[in-house]
Amino acid sequence: MCSSDLDRFGSRLLEGNVRSFLSARGSVNKGIRATILASPEQFLAFNNGLSTTATGVETKVDSEGLKILKIRDLQIVNGGQTTASLFTYMRQEKEKLNHLDEVSVQLKLIVVPPEAAAELVPKIARFANTQNRISETDFFSNSPFHVRMEEWSQKLNAGPKSGEVAPTRWFYERTRGAYLNEKTKLNSAADEKKFERQYPRNQVITKMDLAKYHNSWNQKPHIVSRGAQKNFVDFASDVADKYATEEGKQRYGDDYYKRIVAQAIIFERARKIISSADWYQTGYLANLVTYAIAKVSREISKHNLDLPWAQIWRTQVISTALEANLLNAALVALKVFNDPTRVQQNVGEWTKTEACWKKVSDHPLDLTQDFLESLESSTLEEKRERATEEKAKGKLLGELEKLKMLLSVTSSTWDEITSSNRLSVSPMELSIVKTLRRDGYVSEKQADKLLALIVRARNEGMSIPE
Repeated sequence: MCSSDLDRFGSRLLEGNVRSFLSARGSVNKGIRATILASPEQFLAFNNGLSTTATGVETKVDSEGLKILKIRDLQIVNGGQTTASLFTYMRQEKEKLNHLDEVSVQLKLIVVPPEAAAELVPKIARFANTQNRISETDFFSNSPFHVRMEEWSQKLNAGPKSGEVAPTRWFYERTRGAYLNEKTKLNSAADEKKFERQYPRNQVITKMDLAKYHNSWNQKPHIVSRGAQKNFVDFASDVADKYATEEGKQRYGDDYYKRIVAQAIIFERARKIISSADWYQTGYLANLVTYAIAKVSREISKHNLDLPWAQIWRTQVISTALEANLLNAALVALKVFNDPTRVQQNVGEWTKTEACWKKVSDHPLDLTQDFLESLESSTLEEKRERATEEKAKGKLLGELEKLKMLLSVTSSTWDEITSSNRLSVSPMELSIVKTLRRDGYVSEKQADKLLALIVRARNEGMSIPE
């Protein structure tokens, strides 16, 4: 394995690992760098090496002994920190690369049958990892559910940030440290800034966050209050069973991911407005937030209504009406937290009990009329109708975004593309360019062809602004 392999495949080599590179700031990774600089010849003695898996290996024997020719589906299940630390060293310490000449790394390669890889590799990863503290959430990283959430986060454009035009995305951190890992492997400061514009730092959702948002809206604030680890275990056991079915896979699709993002927006906004409320005093903020959200969810469900999730996703903000009702719900929760008749004297412990949630749940709360009018029916038929409408809106918005991008290309740039000797521009492509320049409009299929032409031009080294 060489530097170019890591540049090309990045964290995909660590898919079977339970975390991404946790950066050189961790004690283990600082130690690896220190060993390379001070005692490279001792690296083999001081380092545990790599544990890897593969579904196939091709070898040959020659005068020098046994040699590996090809490895299929290589995964690093233990030693991700070692691999990434060495790679980072190669990129950042180019004037000291001679230190690596004396570095040796031992490797254990386990070949597993392809049909058993999905079951065996996570188990191997679990039992192999001991160097850094591993939480149960890390071991759930390889679940198909989390892989699917990660895929949606890489495909779905959300609304732009305030004052911006370009859309952004929410980064789903399936493995710990993945956001920083993706950012630091970029080749320039300009690329890092572009990455941050597309994936702002405050738009990162971890597995723990997802569990918190999910369980808060699903009216389990007492579970959320028990701490991130216990809440995640509850969430994971619930989702794992449901996701195993075909119906479950459909249930946790792109609409679910958009809803989780909307719930993230609600959660963080609730935290801000509650902490800023004139009645709030220091303490139990996290409990108040999850209880307020659960209480609003509970009251909405009593009316057979639902939030306009698609609207929150599209606008990336919540209404002032929702904010007002969250504050009212937080006041109800605070009253129950401080109830002198509570069975637990310690308020923190009291919020972890089902009895506390039952009291908050049963406490009267009248949703404001303007808020009720902003809600949507939760009947299955109307949900399907809304989903069809939203897909049509999304398709239209996608078409407009493509057209907007194409219209931003200057006439001189189109002339350069269509007359370039480096590109083979087809008569059909020339015709579409002519249509765009004449009418200011092309169909979605035609737009896709022109976007592909622009990509080809960039790949040929032509300077075309993004």
